[in-house]
Amino acid sequence: RDPSVAPRDFDQTYRYDVEHAWGTRGHMRGSFCFSCGKIASFGPGYSGQVHGCPLEQMSPDELAREFRVLGLRREDIARIVGHTLHGRARTACAQFFASTHPGVDPAALPSAIYHPSAFFRLS
Repeated sequence: RDPSVAPRDFDQTYRYDVEHAWGTRGHMRGSFCFSCGKIASFGPGYSGQVHGCPLEQMSPDELAREFRVLGLRREDIARIVGHTLHGRARTACAQFFASTHPGVDPAALPSAIYHPSAFFRLS
């Protein structure tokens, strides 16, 4: 959660929209999100905004810091950041998925993770 948004404000301002997007309100169908390719084409946000693909937009140092917070191993962090430095965000995403889902072979994932919903479903 965003610490700048109080729980009461979230409930009053955002809850319905989130539930509608997930298909638990309104027409009861989930909303579709953009593909990885479309998200990667978004420009960087303004200060304080977060949107787009973090593997495409964050600096290597920022990514490494975030991955350490998530508890990833140093060798996994180095591998993921290395892929991003060479413009292989989908491969980096597959490596991140494999690092956070034990027993998954990252070599089988780059073609499978083409959309945020696919990442979510595979989880």
